[in-house]
Amino acid sequence: MIQQVETHPAPGPRVDSRVRSRLALIGGPIPASIRHDLDEFLRTYGAAVLLDVTENNMTQHIPRLNSGRTTGDEFTILASRYFRIPAVWKRPNTAIYTWFSNRVRQEQIDGVLLIRYVFCDLWHCALHEFKHRLSIPILEMDLDGGEALSASAFSRVQAFLEMISHG
Repeated sequence: MIQQVETHPAPGPRVDSRVRSRLALIGGPIPASIRHDLDEFLRTYGAAVLLDVTENNMTQHIPRLNSGRTTGDEFTILASRYFRIPAVWKRPNTAIYTWFSNRVRQEQIDGVLLIRYVFCDLWHCALHEFKHRLSIPILEMDLDGGEALSASAFSRVQAFLEMISHG
């Protein structure tokens, strides 16, 4: 017995006044070790991820389900919830671009890190449309399947942060 609970997008995390760069993270699934290292690195340079739209985290951006009263058609509710997940793999995939663009404006994002695996053509193909729709810098980073980012990847992120930082 479930029912859909309509919610507005949750406000982003509280932002420390020392944050100089507000980032969005988008792309394929990121191993926990890479995400931890990236978060520590960003914090060191005064940046914070305010919008995480990686495949690890997409389900936080859709309406919640409530285990309370039933509407009598749980399958329809679950299907509706599933079809509301903005995703790069859906066709047409305009919903992910519109939804993400709106959230970037709401959160006042300064730059986007698009992290993808070399073999993931969907995110690579989506990059052009994201660049077209957003008026902020996007850094594309390729993962090779390992459990750590390379030194050159960290250098690229550092240069990106220097470019977009406020102060």
